[in-house]
This record gives sequence, C-alpha cells and structure tokens, in this order.
Amino acid sequence: SDVSEILLAFLKSLEKENDSIPGFTVYKTKLNRVINEVEKIKDHPSLKNKYEVIYNQANVLLVSNLESSLADLVVTLVNEYNEIILWPKEDKKIVFEVGVLSYKFPTLGELIMESLSKEFNFQDLQSTLRFFKEYLQIDINLDKETKDNIIKYQALRHVIIHSFSKIDEAYLRQVRNTKFVKNYTIGTKIKLNENDYVKARD
Repeated sequence: SDVSEILLAFLKSLEKENDSIPGFTVYKTKLNRVINEVEKIKDHPSLKNKYEVIYNQANVLLVSNLESSLADLVVTLVNEYNEIILWPKEDKKIVFEVGVLSYKFPTLGELIMESLSKEFNFQDLQSTLRFFKEYLQIDINLDKETKDNIIKYQALRHVIIHSFSKIDEAYLRQVRNTKFVKNYTIGTKIKLNENDYVKARD
C-alpha cells in the first residue's frame, strides 16, 4: 500500500482525536501544517517515490508533539495544580518576551513556561528529565535502548530542520554517549524509513 496514504490516515486520525481536546493549540497548528505538506508531497510526481521525505517530516512532528505536550503540561500544572510543584527556594525572575502581550494576555502558566524555556529544553532528553526531577520530584528511569532512541530522534529533528537533513557537529555532540555515535559522519544525508518512524513513535 501507499506509504503516504498510511501516514496521512494516521495524521488525520490523530487530528480528529485531538479536536475534542481543549488546548494544545501550537501542536494542533503544527499537525495541520504537516498534513498539508504531506498531501503536497504525495501528489507531487517528482517526489512520489521519495518516501524518506515523509518519514523525515513525521519524525519532526513526533518530536515537536512531545515538546508541545510537555509545555502544555507545565502550563496546566502551574495554572491548576501548582501545589504539587516544588518551587525553587531562591527567588527567580520570570523572564518573557514583551511582544507576547501584543496579541494575547498570557496566563501565569504560560509566562512561567516561557521563562522556564530559557532554562529547560523539552527537545533535549536530559533537560526534560532534569525538569521533572527538580520541579516535580519525579525520577524517570529509562532503559538504555529507549534513552538512546529518544536522544537520536530528538537530535535528528534538529538536523532535518536546521541542517538540510545532513548530519552536523551538533548531532554528533548530542548522541556522543549513545550507541548511535558511530552510525553517521558529518555531511551524511538523513533518509529515515518506516522502521525509524515506528521507533520514534514508540
């Protein structure tokens, strides 16, 4: 069967499931954008057989979905369940871009998430684990294979978006402690496949 049709069916099913869930605006917008891009790729004759483009974009979506979901979790916790958060003992300034006030009035949770984004990066596994440990007192223990896969696909997202899908020094630096450190060299073109997609998704 056509890989692009399978991917589109999955993405549209995901879109339908999330329609009834409030919030997640950033993620929903990204999801809709990816669906439109995949439809264009699917229908373009010159790209018909280049399915690695689809899988590359699917990886970007999966990693971005995780980042957006974690950010929304922080906003919800601050706004509705702030008593479970372990706030730092020392005073910290809330730093955010003033420009955000020009198009909406943010909640306290959104302001704090904006400020925390300068300290924690939810596209980086170690940073994410540190946030859960410091602010929620939750130790997340992952087996080596799961941890390595998460780090790999998070690093590949950066490569796909910022490095024209070619391995760069930032990727090698991010995966330096994983089993994937020797899989690629600088300049290697990333061509993800269905197996990569399944591993990234799971």
